[in-house]
Amino acid sequence: MLPWLMLNVHKNYARWGPVYLADIKSLEYAATEVFKEFREGHFVVRLKEKAFNGVPVDQTTEWIKLLSG
Repeated sequence: MLPWLMLNVHKNYARWGPVYLADIKSLEYAATEVFKEFREGHFVVRLKEKAFNGVPVDQTTEWIKLLSG
């Protein structure tokens, strides 16, 4: 993905993309607890235990508003 960001003149993504990628690759050793939680799928919010109903944390408020009607 990073080469496409460079080609399409997305300067901010092109600049910080490699930094983000390096952080994610080092997560296993730098923050083992966080890495373990990510591997167990605890990076989304689920109202029910099903396979494909996870919502990213930053969108949860909107999702709950839609469900409550």
